[in-house]
Amino acid sequence: KEEWGMWTYDRAKGEYKLINISRSVKENTTIVDSIIKYNNVKAGFRYAFGKVYFGHNYIYGRMQEYKQEDDDEICVPVKYYKCKISNRLEIIGDINIYKKGVSIDENMHSLSSYDTYNPFRGEIALAMGFLPQLNILNLEDETVKGYCYEHYSSFKSVLQNRKEDKWVSVDIASNEKYIYVLTTEGCPKLFPPCGNIINVFDWEGNPIHRLRTPTRLSSISIDQDLLYGQDTDYNCYQYQIEY
Repeated sequence: KEEWGMWTYDRAKGEYKLINISRSVKENTTIVDSIIKYNNVKAGFRYAFGKVYFGHNYIYGRMQEYKQEDDDEICVPVKYYKCKISNRLEIIGDINIYKKGVSIDENMHSLSSYDTYNPFRGEIALAMGFLPQLNILNLEDETVKGYCYEHYSSFKSVLQNRKEDKWVSVDIASNEKYIYVLTTEGCPKLFPPCGNIINVFDWEGNPIHRLRTPTRLSSISIDQDLLYGQDTDYNCYQYQIEY
């Protein structure tokens, strides 16, 4: 239909709503195309999905698991639940993507990660926070491929490495062709973290370019060849991307 939509979650009512963005903008009112009931407690989860993506006639809901593994290291799976669409969400499977936290001080651990969805390819890209690792999940065949920044040869070698704080992911954005991972060098001392280095990948995981912005940013978004960024003081910036 050449229309854009967005799934939102109403925690008070326990409903996922499909907002028709195209019609809402045109008619200057909120247009809801579909409502799906979902009660995370009845479904057996303590928390609701943090994000939801639609692909191949299923809804994929992201949920953060809280489980510690690998001896004294923290390894936490990001889990995407595959849900059948009806008047309610019925979970029929799940896919694990592992990420790892790094101790910042004796009382604080960071387990951040950031993901973005490419509806044209049906793939989710996830930057793994404190690891130089980018994962790409294909929703059609449910395979996960991992790509390391720098010199690491495999995901296992990344997990075994004890000096994984060279690149720290801050945010991620994408368009049809490329993935943009906002990073900072070294372990951030302040939160929310910010950075001015953007590692660019194609959707095959190949590194394309490394960009630097004049201002340290806490979040980014992409519109064609325009990069939009926001700093920790909520100032917004626009940059023309040139390789």
